[in-house]
Amino acid sequence: ASCFSMMLAKILGDQNKTPQQISTAATLTMRVDNAGVKITSIHLVTEAQVPGMDQAAFEKAATEAKEKCPVSGLVRPGLDSLTLEARLKS
Repeated sequence: ASCFSMMLAKILGDQNKTPQQISTAATLTMRVDNAGVKITSIHLVTEAQVPGMDQAAFEKAATEAKEKCPVSGLVRPGLDSLTLEARLKS
């Protein structure tokens, strides 16, 4: 969640948008079998306050952050799903 938030802040900064606040939570789903414990899915929920940005632009930036986050890139190949909810706070 923290890596995603940092990437989102960078992407917003690249767009000349300064977030006043970003909060991200990650919910992991795990499976235990004979091979051990495996993370099967990650669901990110991010909320941010970004003056001068609309919901559609924020969702686009958040989706880009999900794709470019270094940690997401590392874990994505072994996941069944990596999902995102992006909420812009007023």
